[in-house]
Amino acid sequence: MRYKLFFLFFALVLFTVFGLFFLLSDSYKRSLEAKVLYMRGDYAQAQLLAKEAHELDTYNRMAATIMAQSSLALEYVAYIEEGERFLAQIGTLLQKSHLDKADKIRIKFMADIMIERYPKLTKTVVIDETLIAKTNALFEEFKAIHARVDSTL
Repeated sequence: MRYKLFFLFFALVLFTVFGLFFLLSDSYKRSLEAKVLYMRGDYAQAQLLAKEAHELDTYNRMAATIMAQSSLALEYVAYIEEGERFLAQIGTLLQKSHLDKADKIRIKFMADIMIERYPKLTKTVVIDETLIAKTNALFEEFKAIHARVDSTL
């Protein structure tokens, strides 16, 4: 019975020491804040906070991990933003009564860019599923656009 109480007491003391370490360490405070920002989808702010935390303590693995995850997520966000910008430009071109050859080449060029960029995105399990789903949908949409435009050239 004494051993059980000793181990329980020891575990509580150890838990308290680690908890205080996380609460009192500026590096780990910033890492935890960065993790919350990452989970909310604010990847740029998460990366900045994680970088600050890592600069305070280069052995802070949490900060290094969040920096890497945020960097990968920002690549996906950039792909999505560029894809949406290209789709808006394509939509504007399609509002014309007639597409000339230059417009078709412009649309094909935008689709080519998005199709070529897609395989360069780093595939990993730590990326948010919604980001992956959006990039996959954009990739498929640009493949379809490319096929339609290519058949008319």
